[in-house]
Amino acid sequence: MEKQKKPKRGISIKWKLIILLMCFSAALIIMLWLFQVVFLDSFYKSIKVGGIRSCAGQIEKAEDYGTESELIWRLAGENDSCIMLLNLDGTEIYSADRFMDCVIHKMSSRDRSLLINKAEETGEWVSYAQIRFVGGRQPSETSAESIIYVRMLDSETAVLINARISPVDSTVQTLRVQLYYITGALAALSIILALVISKLVDRPIKNLKQSVKQLAAGNYDITFEGGGYKEINELTGELNNAAGEISRMENKRRELIANVSHDLRTPLTLISGYAEAMRDLPDENNPENAQIIIDEAKRLTEMVHNLLDLSRLQAGAEMLRLEKFNLTGAVGEVVERMRQMTQKEGYTIQFNYDGAINITADKNRVTQAVYNLILNAVDFTGPDKMLYVSQKTAKNRVRISVRDTGKGISEESLPHIWERYYTDSSARSQGKTGSGLGLSIVKTVAELHGGSCGVETGPGGSTFWFELPV
Repeated sequence: MEKQKKPKRGISIKWKLIILLMCFSAALIIMLWLFQVVFLDSFYKSIKVGGIRSCAGQIEKAEDYGTESELIWRLAGENDSCIMLLNLDGTEIYSADRFMDCVIHKMSSRDRSLLINKAEETGEWVSYAQIRFVGGRQPSETSAESIIYVRMLDSETAVLINARISPVDSTVQTLRVQLYYITGALAALSIILALVISKLVDRPIKNLKQSVKQLAAGNYDITFEGGGYKEINELTGELNNAAGEISRMENKRRELIANVSHDLRTPLTLISGYAEAMRDLPDENNPENAQIIIDEAKRLTEMVHNLLDLSRLQAGAEMLRLEKFNLTGAVGEVVERMRQMTQKEGYTIQFNYDGAINITADKNRVTQAVYNLILNAVDFTGPDKMLYVSQKTAKNRVRISVRDTGKGISEESLPHIWERYYTDSSARSQGKTGSGLGLSIVKTVAELHGGSCGVETGPGGSTFWFELPV
């Protein structure tokens, strides 16, 4: 006996949420440290250079560099910088000095000319921090770190800008202390948030788990309750539908067992009784009793065959054997066979068709479906014992229908008549035997061929039909 595989034990949703939130918080903290501490100096310098470039661009757009002293002075003040307009040889055209120890004002014309030469290659040149100049001269030790920027305005003029860089060490230290507190707060908050969220999510899942266990234990009346989440509510709805379907199928199974037990018991009792009588009583050993035994044995065989056929068809264990055949002739053969079987009881079967037609299908299964429809009509037709079989073709489909003259089908039974094992309570009360498989076989055969089936019912009788593609 094959051992049942145990389900793999994985990490719970609760701990998954905790781990994910902790990872998110860690990533957020790392990003804060990187951008606020590690890369702060680089960001500050890039922003400062961007402001200087914008300043140089405004000067370049001016119509006359030499007469725009007011503009240059204003831009120098806005950017806390020193600005010089220079000739290519480094001589000064105009300058605006807005802070002490300006580096570019301590340079010689030759030093400035060298910077201009560097800028001529790409149109601009920028340098950070302390710069040694030709001749061994350098900015004073008291001057702050600065940026030197050169841009060519035209073929004869350049602008030289020097801007101070404020020290960020103290700012970084302050941010570092703040980030220590922020890191601790985020870690604590993430743990608390993870516990709260996991509890909110885990609780309805645990409730569903307990309900599923009850369902597995055989409590088919269990009702699954949602947890306020869309996905869980959808899952709950599906589980409730599944539980309802299982409950209904279980009831059908029990009903089937009861019906089959009754249906099997009656012919078996008859077979056993008549066989014993024929054995013990010489006068009872006659063809009539033997025929009863044969008929009851055939009924048992038919019932078992229906059960097996339906199971194989619905499970896909049996493939259709497609062939081209005369459908009209095949239906006529079934009708004629049923006439011979029922004429002693006074049944009349009429067969009407609009013309002979050939189809490609499984002949045995199609005739089985026709036989089941006629047999069903025999059980439920009216006192006149009339049955009407018809064949009609329209829009590349052929419909086989069987009409009885009975009382019709009740509204509560109508949705279930095509289900396997279903037997109308009125049929049972009238002493009609059967396992409730005939119509289910008809439906399965029609669907396997790409067709459909249906019923039209009323006080004057019911018409069952199935359609097949031509």
